[in-house]
Amino acid sequence: MKIRLLISGIAIGLASSLLGHQVEAAPSMGLVLPGGWQAWGNRAKEIQQWEAQHSDIVFGSLGVPELNKQTMALGYMYSQKLDCFAGEQEAWLHRQLWQQGINPEHLYLHAAQETHLAYDHLSEKAQHFLDGKPLHMMVKKGTVLQTARLPLKLSIDEELIVVTSQPFLAINVPSTDTLSISLAKPEQVGAPITEWQSLVIDKSDVSSNSDTGSLLQVAIEKQMQAVTPWLGEYHFNTGHHALDLDMPVYMARLSWSTPQTIGALSVDYGLPQEATHVVIPGWDWRNDANGDGYLDDNEYRQRTNLKAQARYASQARLIPIGNMWPGTCWQRTNFSHPSANQAHMDWYKYDWHRQGLSGAYNDDMAKLLGSDQYQVLKGGAIAELPGKLGTNEAALNYAGQMASFLSQLKEYLPNTKLAANISELNLWRYPQWTPELRDVFDVWLREHYLHAAMGTDALRQRWEHFALSAMGDESLVMTTTRSGRSELNTKNQHAWQQDISTGLALYYLFHIPKQTHYHSWNQTFYYSSSPTDNNNWYQSGAVKNQVYRPINMLSHDLGEPITNTVSSFDWLTQDGTEAKLVGELLNTTDSGWFWLDSDESGLWPEKYRAIGRQFERGLVVYFAGESRADNDMWRDEEKWNKESQTILLPAQYQRVNWDGSLAPKSNQVALRPYEGAVLIKADE
Repeated sequence: MKIRLLISGIAIGLASSLLGHQVEAAPSMGLVLPGGWQAWGNRAKEIQQWEAQHSDIVFGSLGVPELNKQTMALGYMYSQKLDCFAGEQEAWLHRQLWQQGINPEHLYLHAAQETHLAYDHLSEKAQHFLDGKPLHMMVKKGTVLQTARLPLKLSIDEELIVVTSQPFLAINVPSTDTLSISLAKPEQVGAPITEWQSLVIDKSDVSSNSDTGSLLQVAIEKQMQAVTPWLGEYHFNTGHHALDLDMPVYMARLSWSTPQTIGALSVDYGLPQEATHVVIPGWDWRNDANGDGYLDDNEYRQRTNLKAQARYASQARLIPIGNMWPGTCWQRTNFSHPSANQAHMDWYKYDWHRQGLSGAYNDDMAKLLGSDQYQVLKGGAIAELPGKLGTNEAALNYAGQMASFLSQLKEYLPNTKLAANISELNLWRYPQWTPELRDVFDVWLREHYLHAAMGTDALRQRWEHFALSAMGDESLVMTTTRSGRSELNTKNQHAWQQDISTGLALYYLFHIPKQTHYHSWNQTFYYSSSPTDNNNWYQSGAVKNQVYRPINMLSHDLGEPITNTVSSFDWLTQDGTEAKLVGELLNTTDSGWFWLDSDESGLWPEKYRAIGRQFERGLVVYFAGESRADNDMWRDEEKWNKESQTILLPAQYQRVNWDGSLAPKSNQVALRPYEGAVLIKADE
C-alpha cells in the first residue's frame, strides 16, 4: 500500500483509498501532458516522482522511462499529420524510406488537381512556411560551419548554406549581383554530398518578388536531390533534431564575390498565397514515369493528368490551411502506402520502447479531411483516395484508411494500448467517423468533457460515454473550471474550490470502476507540471496536478455506483430531441441517473432540476438549469447565494466538504444553481 502525506499544507500524497489500485470502486487518477518540471529547480525530481506514484494513467510522458513504467503512460501521437518543418519523427521516417529505396513522399497525401483552399487566419508557423522560411541556414568559412541567423553580414570568403526538408522552385535573395548558387548533389538520392552543381543565373529570368519586398527571385531550374547533412567529413552539428538524425535534406550554397548584408532570405515552395486562399498545385503519380517525385520537362509535357501541374510531389501536400493550432503547421499523412505505413509502425515501436510507454493517444481525432479542416474554393480531388477534399465522403474514406493502419499497428505491437482524444465528440452522431475507427481504440481522452456551469441538457447528451463503456473501453474524464466562478474570480480561493468540488460531483455521474480515470484541470488547454500563477490558481507557486485534485474529498470512498438493469433516464440527442430509446438502440452501461425533488416549501425556478446518482456508500447531486450558465450568474456572489435551493435526499447523508470534513447528517441539501455535491451515507 502506498503512503500519502500532507506536508506544510501542500498535498504531496493521497489517502490510501484514493487510487483505483487500492480500492477498486474509487476513482483511478489520471494526468494529461505533464512536463515543464525544470521550472521547479531542485524540486523537479520530487514533483515527477509524486506524479508517477499518484497516477494510474498518464496521457503523455513523465519524462523518464523508469517513471513511465511505474504507471500506464500513453505517449502523444498525431498519426494523421506530419510537420511542415521537419522534426525528429519526420527525419526518422524519411531516412528509413530513402534507405529502402522508397520515395518518402509516399508518407503524404497530395492534391490531385490545382486546389484553392480558403482561410480566415493562419497560424504563425503556417505563415512562415508559406513565406518560404528554410528549415535551417548555416555559414561556412573554410571547414567551419556555424548556424546562421538573420540579419547577418557575409564576407567574400564565406558561403551561406540554405537547408530545407523539401525541394523548392526558387530562392529569394537581396541581391543577384556577383551571386553564385549551387545545389547539393549526392552519388545516389539520400546519400552524402558528392558535389555541388552550379546554376547559371540568367539575369533576364530574375524577377522582383512582391511578396518579399525588395528580394529578388531566382528560379531553380534543375532538379533538387535529397542529401544527408554532411559536408565531407563534417556533420551538421546544429542541435536541430532533423539534421542531428541525418534527415535527407535539400541544400543550396550561396556566395557573393562582394561583402553582403543579408536582412531577409526565403525560398519558394510553390504554394501561391492570395489574400484569402492558398493555391496547392496538383500531383498525380501516373505523371511521374520514374517515380522520383519530380516531373522533368519530358514528363511534364506527357502528363496523363493535365490537371496535375506540380513539378515536385511535395508542392501538392495537403495542408489544413487555416485550421491548425497556434505555433503549428501540418501536412496530412497518407495511410494507403504499405511501405510508408510499415515505416510509421516501426517509428512507434522505436519511440514507445525508448520512452518506456504503454502505447499512445492520438490527438484531435475530429480533424480528418472534412469541412472543419478544408474549405475548398476550387478543385479538391485527392491523389491517394476517392472523395473531394472538405466533404464527409473524403473524411469517411480517410477514417477507414486510418482505422486500417491503426489496426495493423495494434497487431504489430500487441501489448500496447491505443487511445484517442475526442473531447466531447459523439462517435455515433459524428458523420465523419467509421465504426471501424471507433472500434480500434482502447481508451478515450474526454478533454474538457465536464465543467462548471454545465446545463442539464448537455449532460443528457453525453450518453455515448456509457455506450463506449459497454464496449469495454476505458475513458479519462476531465473536469475543468472553465466557465465557472474561478474564471471570473481568479484570486478567490473559495471560487476555485467550489468549481473543483462541483467538477468532482460531475465526474462521479460518469464514474465506472476499472473503466474511468479522473483528471481535474483549470480553464485552459495548456497542460504541464509547472507552478501555478495568478491566472490559473488563487495563488502562485503551487503544484498544478496536486492543487487541482480535491485530495481530501477523494479520501471518502463512495463504493460502487448503484444502477438498474434498464435505465429510465431520458437522454437527448444533439439537436435537443429526446432519445429515450438510446438504451434499446445501443448497448449501454446503465448510468443510474435519476431526477431529485425539491422540498415541500416551494418549486424550483423554472427549468432548474437536480440530477442524482447513488453509490453503495454515498450519493452525488448536481443542480442546474437546462442551458449553460451565463457569466452574470457568477459575478454577484451574494445574489448567487440567495438562489440556493433545498433538494430532498432519499436518505440521511452528510455532505463532503473541501477539507474532507463532513457536514451534519440530513435528508436534504442546499445547492446554488450549477453547483454539485458529494455526500456520504450518514451511517457510513
